[in-house]
Amino acid sequence: MAHNYLVLARKWRPQTFDDLLGQGHVARTLSNAIRQGRVAHGFLFAGVRGVGKTSAARILAKALTCREGPTPAPCGRCDACVSITNGSATDVQEIDGASNNSVEDIRRLRENVVYQPSALRFKIYIIDEVHMLSGSAFNALLKTLEEPPPHVKFVFATTEPHKIPVTILSRCQRYDFRRIATRQIAGRIEQILAAESIPLEPAAVRVLAEEAGGSMRDALSLLDQVLAAFPDGAKAADVTWLLGVTPQALLHRVAAAVIDRDPRAALEAVREADDAGHDLQQFARSFLHYLRDLLVLASCADAAGLTGLADAEERAARALVERTTVPHLHRLFALASRLLEDLAHSPLPRVHVDVALARMATADTVLPIADILARLERVPAAREAGGSGSPARPPAGRGAPSAPPAGPPRGAKAPPPSIPPPEFEPPDLDATPPGRPTRAAVDDPPLPPSVAARPVAAAPGGPPSARSSALGWDVEPSPFTRGEPPARTQGREPDAAAGAAAASPPASPRLVSGKALDDAPLPLPDRGEGVNGHVAPIGAGAPVPPPSVAVPARSGAAVPAGVLDLPPDAWSRVVEELARTDRVLAGLLAQAVPVELSAERVRLAFPEGSTAAEMLRQPRRSESLAAAAGRVLGVPPRIEVDDRSSDAARAVAERLAARHAAEARMRQEIMDHPAVREALQTFPGSRVVEVRAGGAGASGATKGAGVR
Repeated sequence: MAHNYLVLARKWRPQTFDDLLGQGHVARTLSNAIRQGRVAHGFLFAGVRGVGKTSAARILAKALTCREGPTPAPCGRCDACVSITNGSATDVQEIDGASNNSVEDIRRLRENVVYQPSALRFKIYIIDEVHMLSGSAFNALLKTLEEPPPHVKFVFATTEPHKIPVTILSRCQRYDFRRIATRQIAGRIEQILAAESIPLEPAAVRVLAEEAGGSMRDALSLLDQVLAAFPDGAKAADVTWLLGVTPQALLHRVAAAVIDRDPRAALEAVREADDAGHDLQQFARSFLHYLRDLLVLASCADAAGLTGLADAEERAARALVERTTVPHLHRLFALASRLLEDLAHSPLPRVHVDVALARMATADTVLPIADILARLERVPAAREAGGSGSPARPPAGRGAPSAPPAGPPRGAKAPPPSIPPPEFEPPDLDATPPGRPTRAAVDDPPLPPSVAARPVAAAPGGPPSARSSALGWDVEPSPFTRGEPPARTQGREPDAAAGAAAASPPASPRLVSGKALDDAPLPLPDRGEGVNGHVAPIGAGAPVPPPSVAVPARSGAAVPAGVLDLPPDAWSRVVEELARTDRVLAGLLAQAVPVELSAERVRLAFPEGSTAAEMLRQPRRSESLAAAAGRVLGVPPRIEVDDRSSDAARAVAERLAARHAAEARMRQEIMDHPAVREALQTFPGSRVVEVRAGGAGASGATKGAGVR
């Protein structure tokens, strides 16, 4: 009797279109085609293994040759149906494409198709694994497949349709067979077990369905294996042991150890799985599925039918989910996915699994952003309740010096220490004019070395500006453009600073070429005539006033004869004009320091060996810059590029030193801000990782800090 045993996959092969599991789209289309008499001469069935491709080809053959047909529901009792089911029908030939893939095989097929069928209505050729045919065999089949005799039908089956030439695909109707859902496989297994009177635990059936991977044939093959090992029935533990599947309890232990930050327990569970002979790649795949189930339970209030967990397993998983957060589960899932990718190419799977689980167990818990925002919203209320009535501490560097802050109350956490500014050793700038203020805006271009910052008298109708460079850029942001009260000037109080500015003789902020000065006084452009009084730095895209700006007159200033009176935003306007025609060149000028700017000459300093300097020396680039400057200044100036002289090196060094100093001041202001201190106290272990300057609007430059 043993040699007559028929495996379940063959015994329970589908015999009608209604028996095709999970392929309703194919069954409906073929049934309607037969019913309407619109049956094609060539079909291609594509899909993974064990989903019913060959079975569908046999059902189609029976439907076309049944004595009661053609009919979408063959009787299964006539000679045609019985012979096709037994595989003895001479007019229905099943050909293995892997072993009959030569041109000679296809030539014999072409010779036989011309003959009429001997017993059935049609002569049907079923070629399995058709993608294994050679290129020459496919070419030999083209003409016959395109125009076969009316009594011939071709049905091709393949698991790799991408290997079939497009000339073959265009001559066939293609049907893609889908993977069968796990619940459908489990339902069919339960039907077969009931018909065979075989007891099997539902949890064991679920394990079989999951291990089948969408293939019904694989599921029935595994069921045959289980029934051979446990003829009286099996439980889920027996099935997992036999198939080498990681037990659900072990996966729960590993997940609990990772969530509870217990790396030792996680590594011990891995050692247990390895000692039991489990495939670690399969273990990682099962653990990834378990994390997916945890994410579903954490994200959905009602997860019924969405996980493959039994009732007891789902209750244990829900208890585990309550001890963590959804973002943290997402992070664990990402790490487990990376582990599965690494194991595919690793010669040391145990090492990769141990390291990955240790990393998961020691990873910082990710808090939901809503919780962080809620805690931050409670900070001001708690501060007002605990310290209402106390004066706010003024920002660093503004106002009169205040007494040192009192220490924290007893039992309270001490505020985190302020982070020191980045270390920077400024270059030797002995030749720098004494008393020259440093810049506060990080992105402002530096002053040319040959020009010192000088106080500028107030223009009629405008506020005084004590820190304007020769090109009109703010060395320190003007308090009037930022909407703030005037700040101290070089360590002096505002009154003293204003007096010093009034007593100083007015100086022209223009760069000149060194010619003899004219006696006629020329006006100075008012800083308030720009956009909100703010002059954009190099490369800024803010709108600027037109070149012919009407300016008030001033006394005591003279300019070289024949030299234009340049507005304070001349350089930014040149860069902006250049960007309209040559964005690449305008981007290169971001590295430039304008040492001299006049209607006759524009001299730019670059770092030594700068690629931008070499590109700007090209005639086409320099001519483009001169043309843009001419459109702004009225006369095309001569362009000079300097990246070798000491003056150029000094100008670049001054710009770098001023940038670092401004960054240090801004960082210290951020660290002294009460909100930042409160945030650092609210989240222990957090730190300021980045301080950067934002864009400047009408109210001046903005600063931001990232706390982690």
